[in-house]
Amino acid sequence: HLNTSILRVVLLGSNRSGKSSIGNLILGTEAFNAARSTALCKKEEGDVCGRKITLVDRPGWGREFQLCDTAEIAKHEQQHSVSLCPPGPHAFILVVEVDLSFTDTFRRSVEGHVQLFGERVWSYTILLFTWKDCLGDRKIEQFIEGEGEVLQWLIEKCGRKYHVLSNEDRGDGTQVTGLLHKTEVMVAGNSGRHFEIETSQLQKVEKERREVKERTTKMSPVTLVGVVDGKTHHVPETLPFPQWGQWGQWGHMNCRPNHSDATDGFVRRGCLTV
Repeated sequence: HLNTSILRVVLLGSNRSGKSSIGNLILGTEAFNAARSTALCKKEEGDVCGRKITLVDRPGWGREFQLCDTAEIAKHEQQHSVSLCPPGPHAFILVVEVDLSFTDTFRRSVEGHVQLFGERVWSYTILLFTWKDCLGDRKIEQFIEGEGEVLQWLIEKCGRKYHVLSNEDRGDGTQVTGLLHKTEVMVAGNSGRHFEIETSQLQKVEKERREVKERTTKMSPVTLVGVVDGKTHHVPETLPFPQWGQWGQWGHMNCRPNHSDATDGFVRRGCLTV
């Protein structure tokens, strides 16, 4: 018997995809801080339409960053999200804005970061389009058909499981119930089984995560320099984890210490958000 009254979900998406806002919309509360980039995984729970929902918001990735551009410490935190909803999530919701450019760079970025959990994760993933208002009079099916092969690829990877939400009409409760219904259909299609990551892999991730955190706190401070709005900002390299968000999550932006070439890359990639 499938118990649809309990649903465990992990939110996926790039930085500024709005996944924290989606989490708040689903729970009907301001549980997640949507004004700041998510630096650490966070779990929240709530009762929604007769269901007990567990949501985990995990750090996003640079919108056009390949997996190799993302620091190991950020990858560990992303993988850590699965352990926060034991024995495992029923679903992953991949949040994507409809006004994005669906380029091959986008495809490689999404594929690499989602598949940190392995290829099987796609069977548990539903694609959630946001900013439905940008579509105007077009239906989501028309949009998908006209956006080219990269979006078609993503739709197929998710088993053609998708939903669309309006960010402007947040008072429309049918948006959330529709998303939850489609999520439950996917869960039923997986025979009610939750996603499982191999215990050995999870233990390895947790061990490396602790080691990196310990090394980070012991490192000598180095200065990173960035320019935002014409102003120079000096950023301590050894920021504690909770402070990452204050600097646009530089920790997984692959920034380097202050050298002439590194500074140029730091500014060009827009690592600072102040």
